Amino acid sequence: MSNCITRYNNDAGLQVTAGAYQNTIEYVCSYRNCDVYTRGGNADGFAPKLGAGRGNTFSYCYAWDNSDDGWDSYDKSGDVTPDISYTYCAVWNNGNPDVFTGKYDFDNGNSLDENLLLVQLIEAQDSSFATNYANGQFSLPTSSFIQTDAGTVSPSTWTGSSYDGNPNGFKLGSAYSTSSATRTLSYCLAFDESKKGFDNNNSSVTGNFNHCIAFDNGYNYYIQPLTITGWSAVYGFSGTSSDKLPSGYSVSTPSTSTQSSIRSTVESTKNAIIASCQANKIPGKVTFNIF
Repeated sequence: MSNCITRYNNDAGLQVTAGAYQNTIEYVCSYRNCDVYTRGGNADGFAPKLGAGRGNTFSYCYAWDNSDDGWDSYDKSGDVTPDISYTYCAVWNNGNPDVFTGKYDFDNGNSLDENLLLVQLIEAQDSSFATNYANGQFSLPTSSFIQTDAGTVSPSTWTGSSYDGNPNGFKLGSAYSTSSATRTLSYCLAFDESKKGFDNNNSSVTGNFNHCIAFDNGYNYYIQPLTITGWSAVYGFSGTSSDKLPSGYSVSTPSTSTQSSIRSTVESTKNAIIASCQANKIPGKVTFNIF
């Protein structure tokens, strides 16, 4: 699968599961997927999980603004995904409920995204919502009208105590994913994930990290139980909490000037990818040029 955009879906943007094997996925952008009924807990950007087969690879793929994780490799008992490779892939701002009410765009000076299902439900409830938004006023209806698997809730409840999405970047497995499963990450980037950039998610998979960068995440790297077979040029900075790493491994911190350069390059590249997708143009092979 090559040169695709997947967005505004009610589950994961792209899912590989149930024994599907040797799929090459490249130059795919997956964003703003959200499962409103199940409160954001299922719509990952990419979901090679639940017993996907061998040999699935992702190259130059990007996931952002999804209601759940950027990548999710969750497995159940007896359905372990044996190996996944990620090369030149990036994640940012997944699991953020404010994206789906329009608040995130409002706070960042963007126009209202009326392709979002939750925004459409809000507009149906409040006919002046879009007009007020355009006039610089953001106010959500207070009544309960959003039907979910946990009952009918208000927007503030959906984005608050009821929200079930995970703000993680690369989720590498689950408690059922043991060291027999491998995850190979090369030239991968995770930033602006409020929980974890790289997350083992209770798994103990075998990991190979080569030229990876994480910054401005809750935890940049939360991978302590992993068995490491490769660890080269792994960088991180400005995580809210200290990394959780396997014994004997450490993350390098770039100089202040290099951090500034990385931020600048990432921001401009991110914005170019987003602008291309919003214009309905497939970005194709895009490199962040920070490695």
